[in-house]
Amino acid sequence: MAPHLHTVQSYLDTLPAGLASYPQCSSKMSSLLFQLRRRPLRGLAGLPDEVVEVVGDPPVATAWIPTTVFIATTLAIEAEHGITDVTLAIESTEDMLESSLYRFTLRLLTPSMILRAGAATWGMFHRGSTFKARAVAGALEATLEFPPMLLPQEILQGFAAGFEAICRAS
Repeated sequence: MAPHLHTVQSYLDTLPAGLASYPQCSSKMSSLLFQLRRRPLRGLAGLPDEVVEVVGDPPVATAWIPTTVFIATTLAIEAEHGITDVTLAIESTEDMLESSLYRFTLRLLTPSMILRAGAATWGMFHRGSTFKARAVAGALEATLEFPPMLLPQEILQGFAAGFEAICRAS
């Protein structure tokens, strides 16, 4: 079995109903389109039909797709290219920071402001999960709430790496 097939199947095995799990959870296609442009997924044979469909005939960037399909596709991309979600998140952040507008804006923000903004905008890209940031004893605590097993540890590490990279750039 190809590595990306094993990775996706391992994820699906953790979910109560495979890709049909948690229909209330969806993600914007825009992030996945960015990933596919940067790192195309070529080994589609054996992947679930829903993954093959979003790769072969992607919806528009503003479309909402099931988060399970988003995660399964992301894991397949990472496995096929031999990278981690942390690598993918850092690449995405670096690309964003190449924009002069983002670079200028980040210079005006503190890490605390960035995390609070992330919490405020999470719902623009994700439904069925919540991201919260709050001050705790002089520090900022971030919390991501989601259904059991929806987001594997590897994906959570990628989210954290992306926020850290943005905060370092501020």
